[in-house]
Amino acid sequence: MKYIFEFINFTLITFLITLLFVSPCFARDKKIDGSNLNKSELRNFVNLVSGETIGDEFEVDLNGDKKPEYLIGDLCGNGGCQYHIFKNVDNGKYQYVDATHLQRGQFEVLKTMHNGFNDILGFSHGGGGIGSLSRYEFNGSKYDTTISFHDVSYDYFKLLRPTIK
Repeated sequence: MKYIFEFINFTLITFLITLLFVSPCFARDKKIDGSNLNKSELRNFVNLVSGETIGDEFEVDLNGDKKPEYLIGDLCGNGGCQYHIFKNVDNGKYQYVDATHLQRGQFEVLKTMHNGFNDILGFSHGGGGIGSLSRYEFNGSKYDTTISFHDVSYDYFKLLRPTIK
């Protein structure tokens, strides 16, 4: 009889752990439509997609249409954040584009474009003055790193910034 109660307790605990920790993972794996989102829905979308704590958010025009895209950060650390990019399509509606790693305030939108979006030059580091300088190009569905230089001084990036616009 003692073993039956231990088995029931073990089964109940296993079920509760599965319910609390595994079920949310299945919800995140579902296909979530990222089109026609209102600005007020963007944070909820990022939370559903990533399940991570939301960081900062800001606007920047990434495709030259004079309507700024909206970026929401999550998975932040010393080297920056993963930013979810939403295209401003029209009348306050947004379309999910991509998530890419950037460090706020330490990237520049370049004049060159690929597949309708401007290239990005970003500097990231793990808390010191030495880091990586990377160029990101939009491949039609997401931003890819096309070239990276490591062991670059942040001072070099600051000197380079005014010359790349």
